[in-house]
Amino acid sequence: IYVLSVTLLKSTDGGATFAAVPDSHEDHHDLWINPRDPRLMINGNDGGATVSMDGGATWTDEDQPTAQFYRVTTDNDFPYNIYGAQQDNSTVRIASRSNDFTIGENNWYDVGGGESGWIAPHPDNSEIVFAGSYDGFLTRTDHRTGQSRDVNPYPDNPMGSGAEGAKFRFQWNFPMMFSPHKTNGKNVLYAGANVLFRSMDEGASWQQMSPDLTRNDPSKQKGSGGMISQDNTSIEYYDTIFAVDESPVQPGLIWAGSDDGLVHLTRDNGATWTNVTPKDLPEWIQINQLKASPFDAGTAYVAAVNYKLDDQKPYMYRTTDYGKTWKKIVNGIPADQFTRVVIEDPNKRGFLYAGTERGIYYSSDAGDSWQSLQLNLPVVQVSDLTVQKRDKDLVVATHGRSFYVLDNLPILYQLDDAKKADAFLFKPEGAYRTSGGGGFPLPATATVGKNPPNGVVVNYWLKDKVAKEMTLEFLDEHGGLFRKYTKRADSPDGAAAPVVPGGDPAIPAEAGLNTFVWNYRRPNATTIQPLILWAGSITGPRVPPGNYEVVLSIDGKQVARQPFSIKADPRLGATQADLQAQYDLMMKINGRLNDVHGAILDIRDMRTQLEAIQKRLKGDNKPLGDMAGDISKKLTAVEEALIQTKIRSGQDALNFPIRLNNKLAALSDSVDSSDDAPTAQALAVFADLSAQVDKQLAEFARIKSTELAEFNKQYTAKGLPVVAPSR
Repeated sequence: IYVLSVTLLKSTDGGATFAAVPDSHEDHHDLWINPRDPRLMINGNDGGATVSMDGGATWTDEDQPTAQFYRVTTDNDFPYNIYGAQQDNSTVRIASRSNDFTIGENNWYDVGGGESGWIAPHPDNSEIVFAGSYDGFLTRTDHRTGQSRDVNPYPDNPMGSGAEGAKFRFQWNFPMMFSPHKTNGKNVLYAGANVLFRSMDEGASWQQMSPDLTRNDPSKQKGSGGMISQDNTSIEYYDTIFAVDESPVQPGLIWAGSDDGLVHLTRDNGATWTNVTPKDLPEWIQINQLKASPFDAGTAYVAAVNYKLDDQKPYMYRTTDYGKTWKKIVNGIPADQFTRVVIEDPNKRGFLYAGTERGIYYSSDAGDSWQSLQLNLPVVQVSDLTVQKRDKDLVVATHGRSFYVLDNLPILYQLDDAKKADAFLFKPEGAYRTSGGGGFPLPATATVGKNPPNGVVVNYWLKDKVAKEMTLEFLDEHGGLFRKYTKRADSPDGAAAPVVPGGDPAIPAEAGLNTFVWNYRRPNATTIQPLILWAGSITGPRVPPGNYEVVLSIDGKQVARQPFSIKADPRLGATQADLQAQYDLMMKINGRLNDVHGAILDIRDMRTQLEAIQKRLKGDNKPLGDMAGDISKKLTAVEEALIQTKIRSGQDALNFPIRLNNKLAALSDSVDSSDDAPTAQALAVFADLSAQVDKQLAEFARIKSTELAEFNKQYTAKGLPVVAPSR
């Protein structure tokens, strides 16, 4: 017999005695036992899911992305960080993107507080984070020093007691946030119990700024658990403030919602409060979230849940007159999906997002109608939403599948217009030139987060699959062509037709929404086969920050063009002049590699012709054949100065010294290794290598203009074709 509680208990004597089973996490909720082999078990607990193959003696790690987040917020760092508290586990600050290819364990850490609380990074310094938990617990954690100060508004620990004995009633998930406005140069911090508190000194002191904003029904404030087992941790507390928000437009205009169904508003920074509860809101419903409009002081949105009273219906409301009247806005939300959160996009007036018990929806008409935004989001409770305004990302907190981020929200703004067109090019977001980046699929077993793509993300809508040819062209601000990508319907396996040396990645051209990522680079240098380089690259240069344009054409006809910008990584100290100098040198190296590899291709072509001729020239023509052999040897000498011809594997360079092409490729890799101006020594090495290339190319030119020309003269006198490069 197994009993699931805080610990996992097992009895082998019919329940007479129980012993704890070793487990990987506390708070057990479910246990599956294989009916054919009871040694195989799956346990669901507050840490996730874990498997035992030996009757519970050992369990697998809980490394699935199943965190249960209550709320979510972001900061304005670059890249921005995502914050949340996860059920029965730590709080989290995690980077929205990393300098690696994925987002891993080294990109997140605990920020204090506890499993259930709201989190508020300091507006001026994200290294300082305020994080809550149950019993009013609230910490100020400085990541630099490691100090975590308890700044609970009223640190009288109520553990084990019912709400009736508490001076202030703090919910398990009590609201806490910074004001979007400073007061006399100070950041204002709010925390909600049954009253609203305000601190002007980062929690060193608090002032009560409201009366009790709940129904304050004593009958709902008893101890929880009944006669058998009391269970009071404050999650059972009722008649508490559950949601708070201040208008970004008007300082001192604050909304508060309670878990017993009331909405209050102050327009004078707490001096007076007005009950503005929607009239048709069910009594005792929980105001789960309310959000002030970022555009209009009188507008706010409420999401309420009533599932505790066996009511699964969605409840969302909008006011545009400071709560005097409310409109229910649930058209398009399934009748059995109660809604936990509704927010307005700070970059698009009237554009809303809603999180329900099983998914996510959006509205382009201020909530009058809703459409699914599920995409690849699992069917899961969406517990909270926020929009990172600068990056135009929608950040999703789920209760069971961790964090998700939807990039590039402006696509949604333009989607209705796109669907009316045969072809539509969305305006690309400004792109930051950073290291790392993703954009590629991860295996199902990956235990890392997915990085956003590193490049200019180009999205376009096609009513139908392209029948003949489609091109994407990238231009500089003067209209100069930088890159051109072509998709032809007859390309094998859907690949793009190569239009630059080395070929280009495929561009999609399917019906519906298509995405292509330009990696900021000019075409690669000319390649040769085989090409085995030691610490070198022929990758094209990254263009410097600036203004650019993308052009979409179908079957030779221009469909649309859109401007975009490439921005420098704001964390770096490189100037525009530095990055321009880097680009200029990279272009020169790229050009020299084209010269070298072009010469190698010509030499190999001409030598092949000469060797074939030499084999045919016998008898009286042998002197001419010997001339062909002599020219071949001289061409080979030039080739061997340009490339190490003995290298056949990656380690051969340890035995056979690399030549000019590899040295140039290695210099390219060195100059491209960071976002900086090239070093003086890099410029010096390029000048030296370039001079050596010039010497060999001059010798190649001399051979062609003298000895090869003489050979061709004698050879054509016999009525035979000349030897020349075929490129």
